[in-house]
Amino acid sequence: MGGEGPRTVLVVADSSDALTAADGMGGAYRVETARSADEALTALGVSDDAGHDVDLLVTAAYLPDRSGEALLETLRERGVRVRAGVLAPPTAGAFPTFDVRVDRPVTAAALSRAVDRLVSLEEYDTRVDRLYELARRQGRRDDAAPPVGDGGFDAVDGAVLAARAAADAALTEVRTEDRERLFVGEPMGTGAAAGTEDDTT
Repeated sequence: MGGEGPRTVLVVADSSDALTAADGMGGAYRVETARSADEALTALGVSDDAGHDVDLLVTAAYLPDRSGEALLETLRERGVRVRAGVLAPPTAGAFPTFDVRVDRPVTAAALSRAVDRLVSLEEYDTRVDRLYELARRQGRRDDAAPPVGDGGFDAVDGAVLAARAAADAALTEVRTEDRERLFVGEPMGTGAAAGTEDDTT
């Protein structure tokens, strides 16, 4: 997931507004759709333990076969780490397990803004993961050989500094309310109610 090229977004919904919005998002992302949780699990390769190429998930709060929250819980139980948004009626309650909320009826513009926010969070996750990986290597000073390049531990130290700068740069792209939620000490996608996207945002 992540890496070079457009992110792949899986939109899970069975309503015409959400599917039309997904079709209208343009070429910034590769958009796949599923009409049920089971179809989404198949698309993600979870049902048969295959790998998956989906970077981000946006799901309706209510699906024909289970809730969006149940779908997300199933994914996390099976080790799929993905930033996720929820499509919900304005009158519905909070959905704290999701990172972003889009009020229905859904438009392509609101959906695109929500996915942009998920991308900034996912990019920050990637940068922080890299920083932690290098920091762990940096801490293993007694290991037999430095793990990065030919420059010994100086190369490790330089890589850590570069990774920290990259993580800081990625954080500046995260919207303020999303940034606040990153630092409440809770697992990814939990905590305070996700910020809402609609056509007034």
